[in-house]
Amino acid sequence: MANNNLVPFQVPRLMKENYSSWCVQMKALLGSQDVWDIVSNGYEELESDATLNQAQREALQNTRKKDQKALTIIHQAIDDNNFEKISGATTTYQAWKILENTYKGVDRVKKVRLQKLRGDYESLHMKESESVSSYTSRLLAVVNEMKRFGKTISDEQVVEKILRSLDEKFNFIVIAIEESKDLSTMSIDQLMGSLQAHEEKLLKKNKQMTEQLFQSKLKLKDKEDNLEKGNRGRGRGGNRGHSDFKDRGQSKFDESNSNSNSSRGRGRQHYSRSSEERSNNDRRVEENANYAEKDEESGDSSLFLACKGAKTCENSAWYLDSGASNHMCGSKSMFVEHESVGGDIVFGDATKISVKRKVYLSNRSPTRSLWKKTPQQAWTGRKPYIGHLRVFGCMAYAHIPDQKRSKLDDKSEKYVFVGYDASSKGYKLYNLVTKKTIVSRDVVFDEEASWNWNDEPEDYKFFEPLNFEEASQNDKWKIAMDEEIKAIKKNDTWKLSTLPNGKKAVGVKWVFKIKRNEKGEVERYKARLVAKGYSQRKGIDYDEVFAPVARLETIRLLIALAAQNNWKIFQMDVKSTFLNGYLEEEVYLEQPPGYFVKGQEDKVLKFTKVLYGLKQAPRMWNSRINKYFLDNGYLRCPYEHSLYIKVNGHGDILVVCLYVDDLIFTRNCASMFEDLKKAMTQEFEMTDIGLMSYYLGIEVKQSEEGIFISQERYTREILEKFNMMNSKPVATPIETGTKLVGLMSRFMESPTTTHLKVAKRILRYLKGTLDYGLFYSSSKKFQLEGYCDSDWVGDTNDRKSTSGYVFFIGNTAFTWSSKKQPIVTLSTCEAEYVVAASCVCHAVWLRNLLKTVGIL
Repeated sequence: MANNNLVPFQVPRLMKENYSSWCVQMKALLGSQDVWDIVSNGYEELESDATLNQAQREALQNTRKKDQKALTIIHQAIDDNNFEKISGATTTYQAWKILENTYKGVDRVKKVRLQKLRGDYESLHMKESESVSSYTSRLLAVVNEMKRFGKTISDEQVVEKILRSLDEKFNFIVIAIEESKDLSTMSIDQLMGSLQAHEEKLLKKNKQMTEQLFQSKLKLKDKEDNLEKGNRGRGRGGNRGHSDFKDRGQSKFDESNSNSNSSRGRGRQHYSRSSEERSNNDRRVEENANYAEKDEESGDSSLFLACKGAKTCENSAWYLDSGASNHMCGSKSMFVEHESVGGDIVFGDATKISVKRKVYLSNRSPTRSLWKKTPQQAWTGRKPYIGHLRVFGCMAYAHIPDQKRSKLDDKSEKYVFVGYDASSKGYKLYNLVTKKTIVSRDVVFDEEASWNWNDEPEDYKFFEPLNFEEASQNDKWKIAMDEEIKAIKKNDTWKLSTLPNGKKAVGVKWVFKIKRNEKGEVERYKARLVAKGYSQRKGIDYDEVFAPVARLETIRLLIALAAQNNWKIFQMDVKSTFLNGYLEEEVYLEQPPGYFVKGQEDKVLKFTKVLYGLKQAPRMWNSRINKYFLDNGYLRCPYEHSLYIKVNGHGDILVVCLYVDDLIFTRNCASMFEDLKKAMTQEFEMTDIGLMSYYLGIEVKQSEEGIFISQERYTREILEKFNMMNSKPVATPIETGTKLVGLMSRFMESPTTTHLKVAKRILRYLKGTLDYGLFYSSSKKFQLEGYCDSDWVGDTNDRKSTSGYVFFIGNTAFTWSSKKQPIVTLSTCEAEYVVAASCVCHAVWLRNLLKTVGIL
């Protein structure tokens, strides 16, 4: 019999990654030795046992022996590093808690780890080549880990998760199980048995499928004769596209052209023979292949498809020399020399198609090598779905989401279908108006209509790529991406690092934009590297995201101040704005596509500064620019946080207004302005635009008489969008005697043709007031004046009144409002009080703002 003090079997070893499974094994082991209760609950150690009787002393001694026995087992199960952590523990309970806190963490860390496990659980899906047993093991490993962290997951939830995350080939059995079985009583083992039985049937069926897809196999009667006379090469000689295929099963070659031209083929399996041998053996050849005849008149070569198995090769089989100068295959291992190519393929019927689309379509098209099957069907066992295929170049109408349109806008937009997206199940559509390419799945096609590219030949030459793979095929986009990476590295935005445990790297993508001038000509190719901020988690990757911006009335007030004092307003722009913000949180980024560090592809990038796309990017930039202004002696207005004022010892003033990366400023001292430009250029990479002429959609014209602002360009864009540029202008936006406030917005949910007519009249009014605007000039009475008024129960539907106010500074209005009151007033007096209260609140804010600027 074994000694009771010795463990009669192997003790599990604690490693860095196996704590959860080690913990389960140790509980079973310690329980078998009858010491687990000492480990989990501990015992109370007395300072002195003098007061105990004999029975209590023996019980205490047995408890101490159990504790030492359990501690000995734990010591045997850990390495030297872990032993140092628990070497100071006097009891097994203390040692166990130390290990538990080390590997599982305290409650806060447990919650974070459990949150990560939830994400892994939800994102688990069966891979196409994965077996049911392998996938279930992966899923149960995550489930068991969540249970150890205190998460309760029932077998029913696991069964439902397995059924909805299986590969598409299990759709039939999943439907059958859901309809015939009660999932609430079904165990995981029962589900595994049903799925594995179905899987075995699929594997058996796949083994019976042909392995000779797209293979031109020739059975020769005289094998030895052909092997002796055959000559293998690397595609450097032979008949270059001069084969004349006439009858099925026979090949006829022109002897005069057999050696006249050299071929540029790259295939190792390029086999050639003399024309005499070919003619003798052609009668004995039984061919099973697809072929296309050569068009002698057009001069274009036809395509011959051939494929060789990569693993096995029969000695009695050889592959027909197609005479092609370039061979195409999906496996690089089939070639000794290879190069990636794109472009179009010309078929025997003179049709052309891109390489990628050609392979996609040929796998889903009938072939003579297979009877009543397509290659895709023979390979997968299912008929391919071709309902999504569309005519290239046809007209398409993509749905506009409700969030991106108003109620009176069209629900769809006209595009031209230009291809299929490689990374999603969407269609690539080109907008002939905006010159942009989008990807959408919510599309209605008009395949009878097509766009005539000859009408506007320049439109389709400047597609904006949707991903890195498309952009990398164009040298201009490559240069743009190189410039972006160079600017990021120059700014020390990140550093290469190893991803810590428990951290998740944020994804990254390229965004491409073509900058055009006022004539519509291409001015610049711009590539921007953007982080996928939508994957960030609040409280872990970021905290606050709010960043203040200037209000439009503040900008108009600044314009009025400059006009009153005959000051000029200047404008500057910060380049790569968000890259200047310092990051406070610890955030990691995946290496950008196409710019992986060689030999360190598994590492990630740790942010030191902010990148475009991060949720906290605007706030970090605002914190950086705010600190810069405060450190340089500027006063931040407490009533408008985007307004900064600096006054020197001589009473000179400089006012700066910030809207994200656009700065406008005015002053009464030229030296202060020059100092600001010089200092900001040293701190940031700036663009000096000069006199403000266009800011936030507002056109600004500065002269000696004053400053005139308007929105003529924006108004023209609206009129052109709705084809109203040639409409007849009217003098008023609505018929006289009708209230304009909220007239259109109240009926946007269900507009009628009457509302369309009203909207057109408003556009006609805009057509007649294109050159209207506000003119700010110097005034003898430069003070704040405000007026307010209201009607009573003006809205006949909800009986609410309308409030309105306007404020003047000098002789020109700079802020105004007209909207319905939030409550139903019972008298005209109450309605007047409501509008007066709203007006006074705004007046108090304006007065405090003017005091800060120094006007009042």
